[in-house]
Amino acid sequence: MDENGETVTAREQIDPSFRQQIEQRAYEIYLQRGGADGDDMADWLSAEQELAGLVQAPIDAPVAAITSAQSAVFDADMARAEALLRDLYERSRAIAARAGG
Repeated sequence: MDENGETVTAREQIDPSFRQQIEQRAYEIYLQRGGADGDDMADWLSAEQELAGLVQAPIDAPVAAITSAQSAVFDADMARAEALLRDLYERSRAIAARAGG
């Protein structure tokens, strides 16, 4: 137990910043539920489990949107690269044909 009489996990004793990470994540969960009071313990436990790696944190919509945008950029870059390679291949075949090879 800490000086406030609260239970302190072994991880918190080893890494005091872990408690701060839990507090931050619990606050984020609170905000995601619309800031409604009454579920602070559930928010804390969910945050603790996520940060301890016991459950997968949900992907937020902005993260999914960024991932989707990155994927679209990657796909466009890949299409341009493939077009350049096809062009290079066709040019090398034309040069080889002119050279008699």
